[in-house]
Amino acid sequence: MNYTSGGNKGVVPERGKGPAPVPKITGKEDIVNKINNDKLDYKFDKLCNKIDFKFDLLISKIDNQIKLLWWIIGLLTSGIVLPAIAYFVKTIFLK
Repeated sequence: MNYTSGGNKGVVPERGKGPAPVPKITGKEDIVNKINNDKLDYKFDKLCNKIDFKFDLLISKIDNQIKLLWWIIGLLTSGIVLPAIAYFVKTIFLK
């Protein structure tokens, strides 16, 4: 009988031997895990800062486009509305 799935590479454990021994836990694993977590946190923070910078840049570009749009709207309305008001005043009051 061959056991081919799992992590034991097709080897069937002998009957009556029990589970594999549990490795002893030392403090070194905690130190390695902390170092790896710190590296991961640093990379994550660096990535978040890049994303925040991109969003800030995008928001500032959108703000500049909105200001430009309001300038254009202001120029168009001053070119249409002010002459219309002047014509209205001229026709009503200056007969």
